Amino acid sequence: MGLTQFMPSDYLKYAVDFDGDGRADIWNSVPDALASAAKQLVGEGWQRGVRWAYEVHPPADVDCTTGVPQVTRPIGEWLKLGFVPAYGRKISAAERAETASLVQPAGLYGPSFLATANYFAIKEYNYSDLYVLFVGHLANRMVEPRPFETPWGKVAQLPTADLDRMQRILTARGYYHDKIDGKAGMLTRAALGEYQKRNGLKLDCWPTAALLAQMAAGGR
Repeated sequence: MGLTQFMPSDYLKYAVDFDGDGRADIWNSVPDALASAAKQLVGEGWQRGVRWAYEVHPPADVDCTTGVPQVTRPIGEWLKLGFVPAYGRKISAAERAETASLVQPAGLYGPSFLATANYFAIKEYNYSDLYVLFVGHLANRMVEPRPFETPWGKVAQLPTADLDRMQRILTARGYYHDKIDGKAGMLTRAALGEYQKRNGLKLDCWPTAALLAQMAAGGR
């Protein structure tokens, strides 16, 4: 519904009359729509003054299967494990105490991030990791006009039907325990990584046609 594409229940819970005309109009009032979206983000756990994520360079031996929301560490601990902030960014003591999860949206073939609670607050608005990255990066570039330091690799995206098949195989073999949606989300990538580990394959947590063929041929 409206400019912010709210569900009806979210409208009832978060809609705000920010322009003072007596109506919470997320269809025609930009102030109302933006204020309502802000109230929703706060309701989903947004923390004022905390970055949505930090781009980092992972260590060479990074275990991409740890890139799931359930694995959290203070940012300071991630740094001790060899993760290096992009562009030589200095991380304050307060920031080092923040809890974050590893996000590698292209497996090992693109930028890596330490995602704070604010990343997952945006994700409650739209579940797509690429959506969260776009919104967060756009906000960053309003004050820090530079791209991600690590470029996106030239990796092929499997068709939805193939990813769906891959998820079903992973589910049948006990690696994957989430919904079958044909998308290479965090849990799917981690499950692929666990499969790669068990079968002695290159660990990159990325779905490929070759990996699907190997799985279909009878990998464990």
